[in-house]
Amino acid sequence: MDEPEWRALGSNLVIILSGALLGWALAVVPYPSILAVIVLAIAIIVFFLPKSFLYLKVFEVWWKWNYPKRFENPRIGIMNGFVKSDRNEVRCISGYTQFSPEDWRNRFEGRINVDRRYFTELIPAKKIGNEYAVIINPFGELYPEEDLFTRKTFQAIKKFIQEGGIFVHAGGFPFYYSWDTTSGRRNPTSRDQQLFALDTSGKRPLIVQAYEKGARRLASLDDTLVRLEFLLRTTTAYYKSPIVDAFQEQPDLKFGQLTQVGGTRKIHEFRAATDETPKIIPFLRCKAKYIDTVVYPLAGIPFGRGVLVVAGMDFGLTATDSGVRIAEAQLAKVCSLITNLVNWFYAGHLF
Repeated sequence: MDEPEWRALGSNLVIILSGALLGWALAVVPYPSILAVIVLAIAIIVFFLPKSFLYLKVFEVWWKWNYPKRFENPRIGIMNGFVKSDRNEVRCISGYTQFSPEDWRNRFEGRINVDRRYFTELIPAKKIGNEYAVIINPFGELYPEEDLFTRKTFQAIKKFIQEGGIFVHAGGFPFYYSWDTTSGRRNPTSRDQQLFALDTSGKRPLIVQAYEKGARRLASLDDTLVRLEFLLRTTTAYYKSPIVDAFQEQPDLKFGQLTQVGGTRKIHEFRAATDETPKIIPFLRCKAKYIDTVVYPLAGIPFGRGVLVVAGMDFGLTATDSGVRIAEAQLAKVCSLITNLVNWFYAGHLF
C-alpha cells in the first residue's frame, strides 16, 4: 500500500470513528449531553482529518524496518512472455535482444551473494507483485499486456515499482510495443508518427502517407508509456556501428564497478537515456558517436519507493563473434547491477 492509499485510509478511519461516536451518542447518551458529543465529534474531524499523516508516520517507520527483508533472499521474477499461462496464448516476441527468459534465469539460478541466495522464477504477467524484489522484462521493446485498453499489466508494473520493487528493462525503448497474447500481434503504445511512414517498395519517396500501399507505419517516440509515465528521454537514432566505450564517474561507483564486467568496456548503445530525464541516475555512461554529449546506456529512474532500470543497448548482436561477446558482456553488466542494487536496498539505502 503506497502513501496516497495510507493517507486515504487514515482519513476514512477518522470519518468512520467520528460517525460511530455520533451514532452511539444518539442511541445512548441522553439530551442535552448529545450536543457535547456532537461538538466533540466535529472537533475530532476538524483536528485529525488534516493530520492523518500520523498514520503515514507509523507506516513509514514500519516500512523502513520491514523493507530490507524483501532483499535478504531476493525473489527474482522473470516475465515468461505470457499473461496467464502458455495454454491458448501466443508468447511475446523479442525486440533488440537475443536473450530468452531462460537465459536470464540461468544467470541467477542458485547464485549466492554475501550469504544471500537468489530465487528465480519465470512468471506470467498476472503474477507481477511485491512478493518479488526484482522483476525482469527480457523481451526488449515489447512486453505482454493483459488488456490493451486499460493496460492492466503496465499498471501492475507501475504499482510494483511504486511499492519499492526493482523493474529491469533491457534492449531499446521500454514499453514501446504491448503484445497481445491472444492475437499474437504487437501494438504501439504511442500514436503513429504524424500518420506518415517509410515506403518499403524503394520506388517512391521515403516519406508517404501511412495508409498507402507498401508503407510501413512508424510509431512515435514522443508519447509512449515510458515517456508519459516515467518522463524518460532517450537517443533515437540507429546507426550501423554505434559500438562505443562505456565508462563510469565517481558517483556511479557506489552501484558497483560495471565498466569491465563481462571482459570488455565495449557496448552497443541504442536509445540510451539522456540527462533530460528528470531524476535520472547513471550507472554507465558513454559518448554517443552522433551527438556531442554523454548519454546513459544503463540508468535508473526512481519512481515511488522503487526504481525502473533502463538498459538502452542492443542485446541482439549475433552477426560476428565480437558482437556476440559484446551482447554477452552487456547481459553480465545488467545482472551485476541487479545484484548491486539488491545489496543497496538490503543495506537500507533509498534513492
